[in-house]
Amino acid sequence: MGHGTQLADKLSVAEVLRLFRSFYRKGRDVDELIGLLSLEEERDRYFSRLSGGQKQRVAVGCALVGDPELLFLDEPTTGLDPRARKALWTIVERYREDGRSVLLTTHYMEEAAALCDRVAVMDQGKIIALGTPRSLVDSLGIVQFVEFDLSRPLDEAPLAALPHVAAVTSRGQHYRLRVDRSLAALTAVLGELERQNVQPIGLSTHQATLDDVFLHLTGRALGREAAEAT
Repeated sequence: MGHGTQLADKLSVAEVLRLFRSFYRKGRDVDELIGLLSLEEERDRYFSRLSGGQKQRVAVGCALVGDPELLFLDEPTTGLDPRARKALWTIVERYREDGRSVLLTTHYMEEAAALCDRVAVMDQGKIIALGTPRSLVDSLGIVQFVEFDLSRPLDEAPLAALPHVAAVTSRGQHYRLRVDRSLAALTAVLGELERQNVQPIGLSTHQATLDDVFLHLTGRALGREAAEAT
């Protein structure tokens, strides 16, 4: 189930859920499910007239109406705005609280961290890392990331040579540094920028997240493939 879920346009929300309920000998009460999905005001509205987030909630409802023990969700919040995404997260969290299991595929690392007990990172069709969100983040070590933009290029070599800097990557005028999680690391980076007389724009720091894990693991894999191809 992904962005652009298609169901019968000329059926109402309640009719769609009753149709899918009829496929199972046992299942959930449609009215109860509509309440769980927070679709009471839309129950008699045609599916074609719903917003993207509402359509996704109906689609999840079609999966839940049979009262499954295991729920498969394939990128359920792709294309949704933050409010609609959070609403769908709440539905999944309530399902998990009932002791059921969810297998979720997603490109949103924040979503994986919020909803999943275990995360598998896939690259080129292969699982390259598996663990809890916390264990995957901790696998990077005690690190933080510094990001900023510059109005003119700098000399990356002295920056990368600093004892507290593990890696420097750049894309155009945007720079991203992986450094020790310490004030000394930030002081060293800022000191080198000052020495080169460059003014960072929009400088920010953050501790490691699943986004950083994904970038680190898939970047390394892509680099290895490029080396093998030459």
